[in-house]
Amino acid sequence: MAATSGKQYGVGARKAVIFALNASGTPAATDTSPYTGVQMVGVKTVDITIPDPQKKTHLGDDRALQIDYLPATEGISGTLTLAQDDQVAYALLTSTNRITVGESTMVGVNTSEQGNEPQVGLLTYQQSLDANGVRNWRWFLMPKVILYPKPSGMSENVAVHTYTISPAVVTAHLWGTTFNSTAEGFTEAQGLIGMSRYMPSVCAWLATTSATTFAFPAAVPAAATTNISVFVNGVADTAWTPTTTNITTSTAPGNNARVVVFYEHN
Repeated sequence: MAATSGKQYGVGARKAVIFALNASGTPAATDTSPYTGVQMVGVKTVDITIPDPQKKTHLGDDRALQIDYLPATEGISGTLTLAQDDQVAYALLTSTNRITVGESTMVGVNTSEQGNEPQVGLLTYQQSLDANGVRNWRWFLMPKVILYPKPSGMSENVAVHTYTISPAVVTAHLWGTTFNSTAEGFTEAQGLIGMSRYMPSVCAWLATTSATTFAFPAAVPAAATTNISVFVNGVADTAWTPTTTNITTSTAPGNNARVVVFYEHN
């Protein structure tokens, strides 16, 4: 499939997925089963605030002689709102457990684990149209972010659950590839804004010494083999044969090798 035009008209908020991270900062797959993160159901809004640069005005002769700008002194921040109250995601994002008592479940609020919230990966996207009216998708991908949950109270209004988005400054993609001045044109970032012909997805596996085929989730096959990119331990690896349902290599990646795929699906 051809790459997108890079010009999109976006609307709405379709999906948000969080990824538990391993020590290498890539999605924390635990075996050869596909790990695609935890979908946060019921996304209403994803508001991203890009800070303004510092404005510096050089004054003299009772007027502005020159006006210069320096980088912002604040980082990117944001807010994610959900219709669904999700205990599984809440426990993951607060380093706590979901407790079962009888047939009821509960999670702690404002616990002793405040300040120990884990960094996760975050992928959010919305539908869009390109300049020719073709359906595309526009997305934000933040390799390391802390989401601070603020559960809704109770009133006559429809419940809305809010998460404060706090992305870290990182030096690599979610799949572990280091930014560099040649490929990306930068060496550090808080996130990336992307566009794709189909919906974006990240899938990860933890390899063994014998596994040579890694399957995508049956419900989320790739839209085309041309939009599948494979990374092993953070390095792009083209020695794979992709299909819309799996990727195969002739030589097993090795025990505990981190295999991550960025691909598009319908």
